[in-house]
Amino acid sequence: MDSRLDKERFLKGECVLTDGGSCFHIRISVAAFPKTRERAISSVKVMFG
Repeated sequence: MDSRLDKERFLKGECVLTDGGSCFHIRISVAAFPKTRERAISSVKVMFG
């Protein structure tokens, strides 16, 4: 899963996804059981609030 976080807002403590501009590009791997997309998305939402 690739994502970009808005750099200015991230440095203020907010996690906001963006499509471009000034941003941090991140890639994460999620381990979820059972191995489904829905379960992985649920795990990420729990981690990032």
